[in-house]
Amino acid sequence: KPAFGRQEEIKVRDKNIFILLSKNPTGFNQSIQAVLSKDKNPQVMLVLNDRIPDGRDISWIWDVDFENLNNSKNITISGDRALDMAIRIKYTDISESSFTINERLEDAIHQAIDKTPKEQTLYILATYSGMLETRQILTGKKLL
Repeated sequence: KPAFGRQEEIKVRDKNIFILLSKNPTGFNQSIQAVLSKDKNPQVMLVLNDRIPDGRDISWIWDVDFENLNNSKNITISGDRALDMAIRIKYTDISESSFTINERLEDAIHQAIDKTPKEQTLYILATYSGMLETRQILTGKKLL
């Protein structure tokens, strides 16, 4: 069984949630490739924080191949630096109508789950603190 947040699967309201810890360009690119190997048109949520465990410098998001998510119909963007991530996504071929921004993580998670069709998977790619918060919201349990 994977360690928490590292390709962890959680079932919520008849929907599968797949959490992938993505904390740097290499990790994000690997997560994107893992998602695309399972689903060519994935439902995706991106969570970007810049807290101490994540690192304050988020300039690395420009080195991630988010362009590979251009077949995604629903991308939800959240986290402390959601607006920075939204700007990065805006510079891809992904249509602005395909993504939504919600800085409040709990609301964004529920919004992303609502947009995910039943029996499909929502892939959440999150930095470390975002992953911990996401797990707590989804499971109701704190890890630390």
